[in-house]
Amino acid sequence: FVAWAEAGSLPLGAEEAAAEPADEAEARQASALEAYREWLRDKYDRFVAALGSQLGAAAESPELRVLALDSLMLLASAEVRLARPGAACPYYAALGASRGALGAGMLAMASAKAALPSPLLERIARAHACKLDVGLHLP
Repeated sequence: FVAWAEAGSLPLGAEEAAAEPADEAEARQASALEAYREWLRDKYDRFVAALGSQLGAAAESPELRVLALDSLMLLASAEVRLARPGAACPYYAALGASRGALGAGMLAMASAKAALPSPLLERIARAHACKLDVGLHLP
């Protein structure tokens, strides 16, 4: 048991059965991880796009549009903090990402067919405009 725990692999019999070389196993694992990252990024992009659609849709209630705005701003904050894990400081260039949450929110508001409702404008002024400098990376 001690040898198995230290090695981190479960022996299949008296001799270790190697089904494939380590390089092939690592390549398959890397490929699976890349496929998962692509899938996850696609889901994230769709979620950001859906929030942007709700934010810019005049047919949506002002309350729902405020929630969409808050969600996009929280996602933008997370993008800044988590774009480069382990970095010493936030990665502010993430705010300018073409597929980022901040860009999606700004585009949705700029391309809205109708004037933005006053609750949404008040929320921007009170809760978000004050954070558009160095404070955006704070939760």
